[in-house]
Amino acid sequence: MTADKRAVIAFIAASISNETQISSGIYDYSRSKYFFYQVTEITREQVSLYDFERKGYLRGSLSNIYDYVSGGYINVNVHNNNINGFDYESGYYFGGYVSGRTVYLYDYEAMKYFVFLL
Repeated sequence: MTADKRAVIAFIAASISNETQISSGIYDYSRSKYFFYQVTEITREQVSLYDFERKGYLRGSLSNIYDYVSGGYINVNVHNNNINGFDYESGYYFGGYVSGRTVYLYDYEAMKYFVFLL
């Protein structure tokens, strides 16, 4: 999956895991870059946000988030700070975990971990 999509997934997962929206952006250590979002809602039931980097919305239930940029769906599951899901655009799974404000996201397409700070 793209680096920009990894960042928004990490942001959603961290917000769900922390049970609150701590910030409006996330820092991607692999790219040394911040990504920013305008959040309408992020709960265990629904996601609705605008991704400024990708210039589009993501909306839906966690199990069926529609990505208006790619025209595909993303499945995200966050349970006990563990993350797993599937990106229908790339056709690959992802996984990882949240530790406080830090997100470790494993992208099976890239076959490595990426680290983000909320």
